[in-house]
Amino acid sequence: RQHHVNNILVSGDAAQAQARAYVVVMVRQEGDAHPTTVMGWYEDVLRPTPEGWRLASRIIRDWSGPVLARLALQWSSHGHENAGDLDGALTLGLRALALCDDLDGAWTRASLNAHVAGLALQMGDLAVAREHARAALSPLERLGASDDVSQLLGMLALCDIAEGTLDRAKRRLDQIDRISAGKSGFAGALVSGTARAELALARGEVDEGLRGYRASVESVREMRLP
Repeated sequence: RQHHVNNILVSGDAAQAQARAYVVVMVRQEGDAHPTTVMGWYEDVLRPTPEGWRLASRIIRDWSGPVLARLALQWSSHGHENAGDLDGALTLGLRALALCDDLDGAWTRASLNAHVAGLALQMGDLAVAREHARAALSPLERLGASDDVSQLLGMLALCDIAEGTLDRAKRRLDQIDRISAGKSGFAGALVSGTARAELALARGEVDEGLRGYRASVESVREMRLP
């Protein structure tokens, strides 16, 4: 028997949190040529106690159809991106985004918008990148996803630089630094460093821009993930 669980925080505040976990279980009985696959989700409600957050209720459901298709399209999009096929990745990402129904709360749609924005930016389509980055920004801010917000602001800053609105780009980068101050995530500092280097180059400050890129490369080399 093999199983996979993918947890998503749907919503939460000081009084209650709701989470959903997608589950895929593959069971192969003796003599079976192929495993039987069972897929579903369970919805949890958690509430705070003096000992920490504890499960208050759980509803178990099965599913198929659009949810499965969306997940398959989303991860196929990442696979195409990793293989260097940005056109294919963007097409699959947009198809996955079209299947979002918001049953997962804000996270799924926002993360797919961020993914599509990143693909469009790599392809030089600034209008599409800006549209989807903006669509993802507010929901991720509300969810407190500071690393993701920093990356989105970095994308928007790069769009600003490409369009020549350098002062607006600098304001976004200053916002990244404020968000990242005291946080444990690494995306903020990395995004800010490379984007500031690009901003310096756009201003004609070539030496400063190259120093910024070299510093960013060194910071990546020294980065250690748990």
